[in-house]
Amino acid sequence: MSQRVHRTKSVQLTEKTVSSLAPGAKRSDGIDLPGGGRLIVRAKSSSRNGTVREFFFRYWSDDASERALLVGRHGDGSDGRSLTLKQARAEAQRYSKVLKAGKDPQFQREMERQANREAERMAREAIEHEARKGTLSDLIASYVVHLKAQSKASALDTEKTLERHVLKPFPELAARRARDITAEDVTDVLARMIAKGIERRTNIVRSMLRAAFAYGAGLDNDPVRKAKAIKEGDLKSPKLFGITGNPVADIKRVRDYDRAGERILTDAELRSYVEAINTFHPGIAGALKFALFLGGQRMSQLLRATWKDYEAEERLLRLQDSKGRGGIRPHVLPISERLAAILEGLRGVNHEGPYIFSTRSGKTPIDVSTLSNAVSCIAAEICNKGAQEPFGAGDLRRTAETRLARLGISKDHRAQLLSHGRQSDVQTKHYDKHEYIEEKAAALAKWEAHLDSVISGETEKVIRGRFRTSA
Repeated sequence: MSQRVHRTKSVQLTEKTVSSLAPGAKRSDGIDLPGGGRLIVRAKSSSRNGTVREFFFRYWSDDASERALLVGRHGDGSDGRSLTLKQARAEAQRYSKVLKAGKDPQFQREMERQANREAERMAREAIEHEARKGTLSDLIASYVVHLKAQSKASALDTEKTLERHVLKPFPELAARRARDITAEDVTDVLARMIAKGIERRTNIVRSMLRAAFAYGAGLDNDPVRKAKAIKEGDLKSPKLFGITGNPVADIKRVRDYDRAGERILTDAELRSYVEAINTFHPGIAGALKFALFLGGQRMSQLLRATWKDYEAEERLLRLQDSKGRGGIRPHVLPISERLAAILEGLRGVNHEGPYIFSTRSGKTPIDVSTLSNAVSCIAAEICNKGAQEPFGAGDLRRTAETRLARLGISKDHRAQLLSHGRQSDVQTKHYDKHEYIEEKAAALAKWEAHLDSVISGETEKVIRGRFRTSA
């Protein structure tokens, strides 16, 4: 059995003794420790701090070799790094107990340091992970980017609508983490809209928020997103939302706001509407006229049109229909002389950018909400005079199709003209590639003639689905 080296008992240290220790001197503490070993203090010179005194725990290993484990630098303990004599003794007693348990204090301390570093690393990662769980504002922004990447026509409307009804009026909610949003929070948003007299749009905002949360919930476990992050060498840049449930799922739609529209404009209202269009900016007026004179086209599709989409020689306007499933579908419309003249006028003011319908020289398209607001303004003025129910853009489209039916335009040809689910069946999707240009042109010629008669106040009479001019 190895023999331990025995030392004579030293005098108990004091703070004064430690503080007065000269460079090069060493003293042992006379207090016996429970498991062996001894607390010692050494003094050395330092160019930065003068005389530095350090505590060590001296002990003997199983092979009888002497070892000294640094405990810490002597001081008043106020800086969190230095130790008083009392604190150094407590540390020495802890190491002594480790020694008594048959463990090497130096090895044990290294194990503790590794465990602490691992705990700190995990804590940092947890904080970073939490920080990357985005806010409601981040969620909405990410969802809008997703819609734009899918070329969804609803992307811009979703962005503007949620900004107007959610982010701006509820800034604290916008800054809160998306995973912490509750059904009550969403209810507050919708209740505010209802209190302001907003009906159908309330259900639309509800649907937008539900879709946004459903999108965010799938991001954390999306292998495609993670694969892209790996390729880009950055696993932490995408926002992670940590959404485990959809707060909108239990909020019912307001059924009264989903009722099918029945509003049809009268001749007088339609006449007043056409006259009022000319009071707006040429870009806005042009878009509103095109939507109406082309049989009630969707305004969102028209606003995406660029000069490359217009074939002036053939007088054809090629729109892109991205509504619904099945990807983007071409929607080709013949242009009458009246509309061609409007386009030439717009080309003179919107020649600096690609967009046909613009208020900024063609550089950016008109926002669909701008057209909706314009229709609402006209409707408010018309209805206030006649005490009629207000109308919107959807009512104009309904009015046009109803009158087209009365003009004798068949349901199939109306579907082609207004792009109603034209690729929903196998035959149309895979085999029927006819663009129905002649049929559309004939229908629009009848429609334009009908509008002219309405505007002039000489509406034609309908007999058995056909028109005859007034005598």
